[in-house]
Amino acid sequence: MSVAGCSARPHSTATPPPSVPAPSSNVASFLPSNDHLTTATRVDLDGSDTPQVAVTALATSTTRHVSSTVLLLVWNSTAKRWTVVFDASKQPSFAVQTDEAVAARTDRAAVTANVAVVHDQPNGGADLVYWLNSRRGNSSSFLVGVVHYANNSANLVWSFDTDDIDTSSAQDTGVVVDGTAPSQQIQVTLPWNTQTDPANTAVRPYSFVVAPASNNTLDEYRILSDNRPLVGVGIVAVAGSTQGRVAYVPGGSPASGSLQLGDVIDGIDGISPPSRSRLVPAIIDEVAVHHPGDKVALDIERNGQRAVVTIQLGQWNFLLGQSGYSGVVSATLGVYLQVLQTSVVVNATIPGGPADTAGIVGGSTLTSVNGVPIHTIADVQAALRGASTGDTATIGYVTSQGTPTTTRVDLGTPSGTIPSTLYTL
Repeated sequence: MSVAGCSARPHSTATPPPSVPAPSSNVASFLPSNDHLTTATRVDLDGSDTPQVAVTALATSTTRHVSSTVLLLVWNSTAKRWTVVFDASKQPSFAVQTDEAVAARTDRAAVTANVAVVHDQPNGGADLVYWLNSRRGNSSSFLVGVVHYANNSANLVWSFDTDDIDTSSAQDTGVVVDGTAPSQQIQVTLPWNTQTDPANTAVRPYSFVVAPASNNTLDEYRILSDNRPLVGVGIVAVAGSTQGRVAYVPGGSPASGSLQLGDVIDGIDGISPPSRSRLVPAIIDEVAVHHPGDKVALDIERNGQRAVVTIQLGQWNFLLGQSGYSGVVSATLGVYLQVLQTSVVVNATIPGGPADTAGIVGGSTLTSVNGVPIHTIADVQAALRGASTGDTATIGYVTSQGTPTTTRVDLGTPSGTIPSTLYTL
């Protein structure tokens, strides 16, 4: 799968100059004894004459935490030897490869590590892209990372990982580097598992595009687009049914002006969807099969009257910090946050926690924290940076009924589980 009008760049097999021995000749010094070399790819990440090689390796034992890894090797002309400047197995994202997962795997061909390059620098340099697919049992893991190398130092500048991918759609998982240098793009394709199916069956494949940040710092990547659709409301499940009740409609969302607080959605395009979960509204999966820009007719009940509301679906906006169907927990506030368009919504609160004690309830929209305007999760984190238990924060928010409110919250580190009751549609 590739970005329209672009083609993937092939990557070459490592062929260092004759005076530089290939890393495979002494790979044992770089890898644990149970690992073996699978690929060695010559790369040029800093536009220099210093030989660099990206190595992928696979474990031959079921007892190791890491089943596969990627190394970046650089030739040290003074010491006359290869040195490891980056080891992907040392990154926290490799924690998805647990002992249990490795032990349960019987098909070693399903464990693959791959590398490519993205040319993002005006001087002709590039960053290393690596990704790992690891299948075990009825599910699999996937992770991707981007490594920046400059001034003899390598750093992971962007990463993404996910676990428990439905293996029936594993063939849809992958990475393609596309475009013309500089500023190539990385397209990641994955199965989309929503919250509605306890069997963890993917609704459809989805893809997102990653590229260097537009600020030209060359050390930051971000998701530019995502082809999952967005109605732009928060809904809660209606007990004993497959319906979803609208709990929040943010201003500027695709549903703004069409759906209202309290609307009950029970069908789409004249069809009532079957329930695959007793806890999550079935309409989520029915919307998920569509794409941004599609028009859908939602069957609703409003104040006891039946109606059909047509919505043109939007898309997730990661430039604004949107995080899909997951959210971010702020322990000091005791809230679970999600972003809908440019609004940060309190999904739920910890009972007895700081926000709950101050009277903030699920469905409220944060507008300011300590005077800092709030539009993204990052804004909340920045406003609370340096705060600790016992401090007091001034929180501005709008209730789900639309009432602007300001309150003071005594920050803490509450224990307990935040109920996830508000779902993004």
